[in-house]
Amino acid sequence: ARYEARRNLVCEALAACERVRVIKPEGSCFMMIDVRPSGLTSQEFSSRLLDEAGVSLLPGEGFGSNGSGFVRLSLTASDEELSEASRRIARFAGTLNLPARSITALRRAPDTFQDHVKDASSPCIRRDLRSR
Repeated sequence: ARYEARRNLVCEALAACERVRVIKPEGSCFMMIDVRPSGLTSQEFSSRLLDEAGVSLLPGEGFGSNGSGFVRLSLTASDEELSEASRRIARFAGTLNLPARSITALRRAPDTFQDHVKDASSPCIRRDLRSR
């Protein structure tokens, strides 16, 4: 129940953010955030987010090529830390300039990380899929 409440906190905090899409996990202490609408790779997004906002997220490429365009956030931090991190993520993403038509096209992406994954070749991804 604790992770579910934290998941909901992050989802609500980032819901209005046009440059990222939160992938709502059904049951996990991690969640994936789709950063493709930002116009940055997951490596660029996570590196700049750390440098510019002091928030550390894990680039999805660490989970295989299917993780490209996603970053992973841990729900093991406190509610206060997650709330602040979400605020910083939204503020950072809001500073990124991207034409509106690019955002619209990218927001038509699959609704879940699992929908995005065609070949779950990474053991980490398979574990996440099994936890559904």
